[in-house]
Amino acid sequence: MLGLIAEEFGQTEAATSRVAMATQLGYATGLLCMVPLGDMFRRKRIILIDFLCILLSLLAVGLSPSLTIITVASFFLGLTSIIPQIFLPLTAQLSGPGEAPKKIWQWL
Repeated sequence: MLGLIAEEFGQTEAATSRVAMATQLGYATGLLCMVPLGDMFRRKRIILIDFLCILLSLLAVGLSPSLTIITVASFFLGLTSIIPQIFLPLTAQLSGPGEAPKKIWQWL
């Protein structure tokens, strides 16, 4: 896929590899900075805001006229791809007494 992006924008494959790196850096940043917010704020609200940010990031990637914008949008896409790490504690929180392991297993 990076080869197709490189061809589309007239860039080298080395230059387009920054897109994948930016996505991974964004994901790591999301794990370190965003997931702990689930303990400070309502998880449902975080999930809704996160889905909105994912939507905006995907639109930016899809409509991007340059590789730089794709790279920046990919970082934010990675940053907001932490939904499963927020859903799992929410599942346990919303489960009744003694049901958490069963509900988590169903979710997985």
